[in-house]
Amino acid sequence: MPQMTEFEKMLSGEYFNAAAPEFAPIQAAAARKMQAYNSMSADDGGALIAAMRDICHPDSILAIVKPPFFFEFGRHIQFGEQVFVNMNCTFLDSAPIRIGDFSAIGPNCQLITPTHELQFEKRLPLSRTGPQRRDPMTIARPIHIGKHCWLGAGVIVMPGVTIGDGAVIGAGSVVTRDIPANVIALGSPCRVIRTIPENG
Repeated sequence: MPQMTEFEKMLSGEYFNAAAPEFAPIQAAAARKMQAYNSMSADDGGALIAAMRDICHPDSILAIVKPPFFFEFGRHIQFGEQVFVNMNCTFLDSAPIRIGDFSAIGPNCQLITPTHELQFEKRLPLSRTGPQRRDPMTIARPIHIGKHCWLGAGVIVMPGVTIGDGAVIGAGSVVTRDIPANVIALGSPCRVIRTIPENG
């Protein structure tokens, strides 16, 4: 069986070497798309939607994403129907990021899928050359945001988090654990404060 590439390891949820040369052309192509997108006119909605379809996962449906928008690969971001993402958001999509239909993401939100070892000896190279050389290792966990969710301004969603349908996340929250459907949650770390009644 052929050995997996570092990119394949990333997508399979294994530790991978993010400094591997194979990432350079992929990230460069994504950076060119990001630069082009962020230089487009913010009031040209049709052109922005068309460009976003080229950036994101091919199964994405429709998203209005206000520039500037920052991403790592783009191709691992999947939007449902009529998703709205406000300006200055960052999606690090080393693993899939899926956002369900009719969800809204406030300005300055960050969705972060990659993470690293906690012990610094495993996280950083010991030397640039020689027998002790160690490349920094990364692992990525997918993020899933359900349908009809609302993330307030400045929310940070950490690797591996799932947010249930209809959940509302208060501005400035840091979401480190899964959030169930139809609740209001806020804080750092984010915690559920109450459920949302069916009729308001």
